[in-house]
Amino acid sequence: DLTTRIPVPGVDLAGNHGLELRLDGERRVPERVEQRLPDIREALESLRADLDSVPGIRIEDKQLSLTVHVRETPPNHVDGVRETVSSVVADSSGLTLSEGKQVFEVKPAVPLDKGTAMQRFERETPTEWLSLYLGDDTTDEDAFRAIQPEGIGVHVGERSDSAADYRIPGQSDVPDFLSWLTTRTSISEEPGTS
Repeated sequence: DLTTRIPVPGVDLAGNHGLELRLDGERRVPERVEQRLPDIREALESLRADLDSVPGIRIEDKQLSLTVHVRETPPNHVDGVRETVSSVVADSSGLTLSEGKQVFEVKPAVPLDKGTAMQRFERETPTEWLSLYLGDDTTDEDAFRAIQPEGIGVHVGERSDSAADYRIPGQSDVPDFLSWLTTRTSISEEPGTS
C-alpha cells in the first residue's frame, strides 16, 4: 500500500506497525511474524463471525495484522466490541491487542512496532541525517519515543500528553507543514546526500 502512495525510488518504508519493511526495494517480513499468520487468520474468522451483527463495524485485514474500526459504530456498542476483540486475542497466545483512535489493533505478539522500525532506519542512515516522524495515533507514541533525543516527533491532532516534540492541529495541516519544512531545509536530488 505504501509503495503506491509513496512511489519514490530509493526510499525505505515501514508499514503495518513495523511488522513489514521495504528495504532496498524488497518486501521483508520477519519469520517470527510469519509464524503467527495462522493465529491472525483464525482471529479474523472469529471476529467476522462474532461481530457480524454490530452496526458500523469494519474489520480491516492487513494480512499480518487486523484492525477493527469502530468509528461508525454506535457508542453503546463499542464496549461490547472491545470485550469481543479482547476475548478473541486472549484465546491465542500468539496475538496481542492495542487500542488506537477508534480502532482495536490485533497483531502478532512480537517485539516490533513503529518505534522499532524507526530505530532500524536510524541505524542504517547517515548520522548527519535528522529523523522526522509525524503521527496521529496512540500507536505512533512508540516512534516518537524511539527517535528521541536526536529526531523530531510531530503529533498530528489535539492530544496533549504525546511524547512528540511538536504538534500540528490536524491531518489537513500536514501538507502545509511539509511545504513549510522544505522551504527551510536543503534537500538534494541524489539519494544518500543532503
